[in-house]
Amino acid sequence: MSNFGHGPRSQDDLSAYMDVLSHDILNMNQTVLSCIDLITAGEMLNERSLKHAMRATSQMRISSQVFESIKTLCLLGRGAPVPEAVVDLEDEARKAAGMLSTMLPDRDVRVDIRASDDKAVVRGGKMVYDVILDALTSMAQLDSSDVLSIDADIRQVKDGDAWEVRISDEHASLPESFDTESPTADLDEKRSRTVRVAGLLLSKMMAERLGGSVKAEAAEQGGCSLIITLKAEVPE
Repeated sequence: MSNFGHGPRSQDDLSAYMDVLSHDILNMNQTVLSCIDLITAGEMLNERSLKHAMRATSQMRISSQVFESIKTLCLLGRGAPVPEAVVDLEDEARKAAGMLSTMLPDRDVRVDIRASDDKAVVRGGKMVYDVILDALTSMAQLDSSDVLSIDADIRQVKDGDAWEVRISDEHASLPESFDTESPTADLDEKRSRTVRVAGLLLSKMMAERLGGSVKAEAAEQGGCSLIITLKAEVPE
């Protein structure tokens, strides 16, 4: 009788399987994206077909980012070290905002980043970029507008011990009955909402591995915010 999925190694095995699976899916997504690029490079597409192709490109790129983050979390689950490289939080936020525009060719993306005069320095290397990009991607999926307008405020909090990136969108809305304190609650019963908050959940898991947090907050006047908090790196 097979013991697949059981025993003390099952968690390690699952992490390894997901790592392999995410790698294969990333390769498949890249193949599809290359095919779409070839199709859209032609001159025979009408406006409607081009719009559908751009929409497909957007979904494939979001999917690739989701699996890239899953791959990172799987590697950490198998014992890979958490990145320790020091990065500038504003720089990482601007890179993530630029990538969001690339990921969504079918939409007009505007991300207004406001930062304090003090340099925001945190540890986490590329994971910091992924935390922000996943949060931005989730916000994009919570806002169905053709023109996506997002504010990202970077400020020091907790007596200077941490930095916060507050990502806000007045046209975005969290799924009905979404628990902002426990976003993973009742997902089995409400899986239709999971796709829209996948970026939020991945961003939260990675931020926690960096010693930080990600929270969702609904605004009273409409819209919502995703608040990323990361430990500040104290200069020597």
